[in-house]
Amino acid sequence: MSDKLDSVKRCLQESFKYLMRDVLCFDLSKHKRKTYYIDEVDQPIIQEILLRSVSEYALDEIIVMWLRGQIRENDYNLIVELDNRLSTLICNVEGADEETKNK
Repeated sequence: MSDKLDSVKRCLQESFKYLMRDVLCFDLSKHKRKTYYIDEVDQPIIQEILLRSVSEYALDEIIVMWLRGQIRENDYNLIVELDNRLSTLICNVEGADEETKNK
């Protein structure tokens, strides 16, 4: 059980770093304590994306591929599918503000 927990923890850490660095354009090198400020309206969305990357019940393979950098820029079908999944996810996340849902 400990190996699986460690694996999930590593996956969450790597996915979180990807979101912070490549999606939110947060400079990780400036924060030595590994504490990051995430805007309150973005927190439930980030949490849901991370849950979809590791949950046994809500696992989303397209999101997992995206967080691992496995979707190529010229794979238009996967990009469209990812956009659809993320749009649906954002629109259905409790706690996300209406402005974010409408973007």
